[in-house]
Amino acid sequence: MSIIDRIKAWYTGKYVPPKNNPSSDLIFIIGHYERHWTASLARVIIEFYLREWKWFWGIFIAIVSVCIAFLTLSEPLCNIA
Repeated sequence: MSIIDRIKAWYTGKYVPPKNNPSSDLIFIIGHYERHWTASLARVIIEFYLREWKWFWGIFIAIVSVCIAFLTLSEPLCNIA
């Protein structure tokens, strides 16, 4: 199993089939996936990014711009000695 397959399996989670009563005529077909808490957190972060990517990049560019301006202006413009 390659690393890509392991990441896919971790992200998808383990399939849990429905619990059916053997003596009942009612049968449940659809199960659910149980995910590790880190996979659930990764899903929340990815879903947030996909919804709000415009805000993310705007804030990121603003922070990088402020850092560049601070580093540029903190250096002396010319050394007059």
